[in-house]
Amino acid sequence: MPETKEITAKRVLSDFKRAYEYKKKWLECAKEDVEFSLGKQWDDADYQKLMSINVRPLTINKIRPNIFLLTGIEAQNRTDYKAFPKGQEDGIKAEVTTACIKHVMERSEGEHKQSEQFEEGLMSGECYIQPYLDFTYDLINPDMRFTKVSADQIFPAPGCKEYDLSDAPHVFKFSPKLTKEQLLELFPGKDKIIDNLSTTKIDVVTWNNLKAEVHKQGTDYPQDSGNVSDIGEVEEKTYDLLECYYKKYVKKPIVIDRQKMQLIENIENKEAAEQYAESVNATAPGSIEIRYRYIPEIWVKSIVGNDIIEDAVSWTYPRWSGYPLFAFFVYRSTANVQNPELLVQGIARGMKDLNRDYNKRRTQELRHVNQSSNSGWQYEEGTLSPEQEEVYKKFGASPGVNLVHKQGKPAPTKIVPNPYPSAHAALAQERSQEMRESSGINADLLSMQEGQSSGRAIMLRQKQGLVMVQKIYDNFTRTKKMMAKFILTQLPELYDVESILKLMGEKWVLENFGQPVMQPQLDPMTGQPMIDPATGQLAMVPVMDGNKPKLDMTPEAQQMAMEAINLILNDKDMIKYDISVGEGVYAETAKAGNYLEIMGMVEKGLPIPPDVIVDESSLNQTSKDRIKKAIEAQQVQAALPSRM
Repeated sequence: MPETKEITAKRVLSDFKRAYEYKKKWLECAKEDVEFSLGKQWDDADYQKLMSINVRPLTINKIRPNIFLLTGIEAQNRTDYKAFPKGQEDGIKAEVTTACIKHVMERSEGEHKQSEQFEEGLMSGECYIQPYLDFTYDLINPDMRFTKVSADQIFPAPGCKEYDLSDAPHVFKFSPKLTKEQLLELFPGKDKIIDNLSTTKIDVVTWNNLKAEVHKQGTDYPQDSGNVSDIGEVEEKTYDLLECYYKKYVKKPIVIDRQKMQLIENIENKEAAEQYAESVNATAPGSIEIRYRYIPEIWVKSIVGNDIIEDAVSWTYPRWSGYPLFAFFVYRSTANVQNPELLVQGIARGMKDLNRDYNKRRTQELRHVNQSSNSGWQYEEGTLSPEQEEVYKKFGASPGVNLVHKQGKPAPTKIVPNPYPSAHAALAQERSQEMRESSGINADLLSMQEGQSSGRAIMLRQKQGLVMVQKIYDNFTRTKKMMAKFILTQLPELYDVESILKLMGEKWVLENFGQPVMQPQLDPMTGQPMIDPATGQLAMVPVMDGNKPKLDMTPEAQQMAMEAINLILNDKDMIKYDISVGEGVYAETAKAGNYLEIMGMVEKGLPIPPDVIVDESSLNQTSKDRIKKAIEAQQVQAALPSRM
């Protein structure tokens, strides 16, 4: 793999054009999917045609309730991130990282951002989350924030197949129509470059930017001015920002200690590696070997118009070696097809035609009923006076109306309307059923089965109904796990030892590093302190607090806690070898479901400890601790010998 050559603005724009054109047809389909989900379910031409004949088209949105249901299930079963130890010795690491990830999500309201991502993904088929650091209130330990990025802003290189976009050589983020203030907020200190931009727009229709010459600072280029509105006012000047995330392959040394058969860390450049090898090999010849390999760094090249305003390493690298964009795909295929717009779809794509036809059938039904209620009258010429004709026309279909015609003339007869075509109702019913089948939303998922009185039975049937949409939730879980791993890699950017100590609290330090309070061991016969025969000193035993030793917060305990946290913050391979990231129960409904399952096991005679049952209940933590202490006291009392 050769080193990455210099990437010019024109090359970036050319690659962006290729990615944009590849996704263009999908964008058109996705836009229609989103609008259809939100209620725009008639073509403009059909809508105007019906309105011109005084028929209001009915819009009965059958897609939106399905989205409400799936987003409701997501919110009701929302989970916390949780780190699980891979070995028994990794318990403290898992506990600290779990607390940190939860703290990040709480402060950033990350779970709500993910819910927004989930909802938009259901409509269009694809949506992204992008993290960023907020230094507004703390320049040392910033807050991590998340923003939802719609799919019409993200353009991966054509042909990438991995869910996490790891096989894409570049990924583009296109942010059109930014104000100058927004641009300066993203790129502080770039005022001069921004003021001298050759153009501020990126034309994704004619691609005129690719036809223009490369801009050189200092030459006379026409500057974009604000557009003039219809009323003669100059609109605010805006900027189109294109960010190209790409892999820059850099040749780096790998220093190997052949005697210990291990890599030497923290040697980043060739000069330092050669200097280290020379010094060590001088005393132990051949013990240090240097090899070279190409490492992909994640860089971001930012372009406005035709000009590069910044080219820098991504703030997430090297702790996170992937792109800082986390995709959620509702349905995604990597098959080789001629129509790439088919590869990513939301739930609206397969229901649009059915819902469109359903609306037409119901509109035709209503139109026929309205026409039947005032089908008109038939009479001989001269039967009615002009005044009587007006009465027939206006009140002929009104209930209880008295109608008069000329004396001696035959009475007008009401025109019998054509019979209502039952085919419309039958087709509408068919479309309604087909939409349920197409979406995967069935009676089990809606809890509409009759005869189910047990809450547990309803819960089981809902789980069976989820099978049809399980892939959607699996993909969302995959996205959330990627985000959790990312947060874990960025902990040193967000916390220091002192801030994590505050987060964990003194109780955690005491329970994990506190020193037992010791007291002399008394002879049970004489009540006098005993001597340890091995040391000749007083025999000491811990003071008990219930069935646990009483712990004391000592300077040594504080120091051990700080050292443990410092190791966690500096352990680059922690997620590789020590912990795995998953999801823990969060929602009260899910906790209640787990509690019901555990109580069912207890009823069947399984020996589940009382403290486990208490922990799985929906009580607050203070109540749980009080109940568990009472249980421990009862167990200690029961273990004491009874007095006769």
